[in-house]
Amino acid sequence: MNAGEEITLRVWRGDAAAGRLVDYRVRTAEGMVVLDALRAIQATQAPDLAMRWNCKAGKCGSCSAEVNGHPRLTCMTRLTEVAGEGNPLTVAPYLNNKPPFDPVIDFTPIMKLGVANFCMVANPAFPANDLTGLIALAKREPALQPGAA
Repeated sequence: MNAGEEITLRVWRGDAAAGRLVDYRVRTAEGMVVLDALRAIQATQAPDLAMRWNCKAGKCGSCSAEVNGHPRLTCMTRLTEVAGEGNPLTVAPYLNNKPPFDPVIDFTPIMKLGVANFCMVANPAFPANDLTGLIALAKREPALQPGAA
């Protein structure tokens, strides 16, 4: 597959109860990943296409999907990696393992997948002295949460 070539993505549209695969044509670009192709479909052909993604760095797992029947992170799977598996490329929700949470409304377990060093520095008078205390305080006092007015 070369940049500028047009490919077909066969994308699952529906929910757990019912749905169907719908074909979309996408023009490829150098280094394009499956998530980029899905976002291009959303931007130009199917504005109601819903998908979840967050970090685009392969850390959070929120963009997981089945690509040609195999579980993959769509943000890390280059179209060139899966182009030989068939055209059209089939993209469907990753349904093999049902998570013990709803990834649409509860992002906490997904964010725990990312591993990062964390250093908390606070004034000794601050009411929380560790991460657990900070989370509990933020739940009690929503104004402390990032982006709160």
